Amino acid sequence: MNEEIRQAIRLRVGQARETLEEAEALREHGLWRGVIYRSYYAMFYTVLVMGVFRQTEMVDA
Repeated sequence: MNEEIRQAIRLRVGQARETLEEAEALREHGLWRGVIYRSYYAMFYTVLVMGVFRQTEMVDA
């Protein structure tokens, strides 16, 4: 796995964590629609990371 891919993974994982923290802050204020939206995006960023891993596996095979 090259450094460019590692950086992309770090970026998306960071985005997922930050977005999940936003969802938690919204939950504390009872803003449930925002919680749902932010949770969705946290999962979206995580799935992007999984796609990068999958793509890397396919290239390395």
